[in-house]
Amino acid sequence: MQFEPINILLIEDDPAAAEIVQGLIREDASLFKLQWADHLQAGLDRLTAGGIDLVLLDFGLPDSEGLETFLRTHEHSPTVAIVPLTATGDEALALRAIQLGAEDYIFKGSVNRQLLTRSIRYAVERKRSEEALRRAHDELEQRVKE
Repeated sequence: MQFEPINILLIEDDPAAAEIVQGLIREDASLFKLQWADHLQAGLDRLTAGGIDLVLLDFGLPDSEGLETFLRTHEHSPTVAIVPLTATGDEALALRAIQLGAEDYIFKGSVNRQLLTRSIRYAVERKRSEEALRRAHDELEQRVKE
């Protein structure tokens, strides 16, 4: 069975951190296609073009900081899975991001290949399931109105 690769947008301002993420998923190049933006606005512009399944999002960017970064991204592209991948090792912040719609939250200091690839796969599947459920709900609402 042939699967379409998961299209990932990494929004990360640190080239060294971006290289680490690229290295972690390089072995799975047939499963993942990675693009990189180094500012939030550049990432939002790329999301506007479409075709992105998941965003790996740093919370410390030159043009946005902290939870505001997530909120802007989520508001811009609510159907795209978002996984914060950040050095901000604050458990309360991680929990708040999950409550607001993040699919997962990964601390850069603990990331490894297995954790990252599993998080990506699960996050995309959860978001696809959520969107299918939302569409089914909307269709049911429309039928009730008719």
